[in-house]
This record gives sequence, C-alpha cells and structure tokens, in this order.
Amino acid sequence: MKRFVWGVAGLLALGWSATAFAQANTITTACLTNFTCAFSAADSYSLLTPKNTNPLTLAGQPDVYLGYMVFDGSSNVTLTGFQNQNGTPSKINGAGGLSGPCTAGSMGQPATIDLSDHSQLSFVTDGSGNELQFILTMDSTTGGKSTTANSVRIGTCRKQ
Repeated sequence: MKRFVWGVAGLLALGWSATAFAQANTITTACLTNFTCAFSAADSYSLLTPKNTNPLTLAGQPDVYLGYMVFDGSSNVTLTGFQNQNGTPSKINGAGGLSGPCTAGSMGQPATIDLSDHSQLSFVTDGSGNELQFILTMDSTTGGKSTTANSVRIGTCRKQ
C-alpha cells in the first residue's frame, strides 16, 4: 500500500510539474502601447569592475535612477529622468534621455527594450498591466553592444 501511495504521489507531482512547464512556455510578455509609467531603479557594479570602465561609477557603489518611461502607439520607448551615479546627479543620457524599440517576449521570456546607448532592459508586466518589473540585461559600451551586464540594475515602473 505504501508503494501505491508513493507511486500516485509521484505521478501527481510529475503531472503538476509538466503543467507548470507547459504554462511557462506559453506565457508571453507583450510590448505596451500608449503607456506611460514612472520608474525607479537602483544598481551596483561588481566589486571586480575595473575603476576605469566608467569614470562616474566606482566598483560596489550604488547608483539610483528616477524618471518616466513612455511607450508610444508603435511600442517605441522613450526614457527620461535623473540619475545619481557615485554621488553625481545628472539627467539620464544628457538632456535627450534614451529611446529604442521594444521586442515582445515569447516562450516564457520577458520583453526587451534596446536603448539608444546600446544597453538593454528586459521586463515583465504584473497581472493588472499597471506595473513593469525590469532588469538590465546588457550594459552600454563604447563603440558597440555588450553581451552581458557587469552591473545589477533592477527597477519598477508604475502606470501614470
């Protein structure tokens, strides 16, 4: 009888995990249209980051960002606001902010925004569609796009 109970429990667990896996692969994150949200984010560079990588950022020092993210009718994104990097406040990317296209996620992957400074944000939306949670997936580099992020930047953006 004990073997039977364990066998049934094992089959139920296998069935639930297969269902969860199937649902995770069918979840999509769509790019938003006509959507404006206020964001806040923070990041920190690795303690192993060379100090000459970015003169405004020291290894291990936190940076903070505040501003607005605007998705237009074609899912193009404009990001404007302020940043405080290593104690130096300034506008994000000077006066112009950042912009770039959004690509919808598929097969359980988040949507991505490729910004004009060659950095990339990946995001998911909450169930109500009123909030984004994002993470930096590629850093900006001089002369081209990086394939990794050497800082950890996370944030949220709430609909306005």
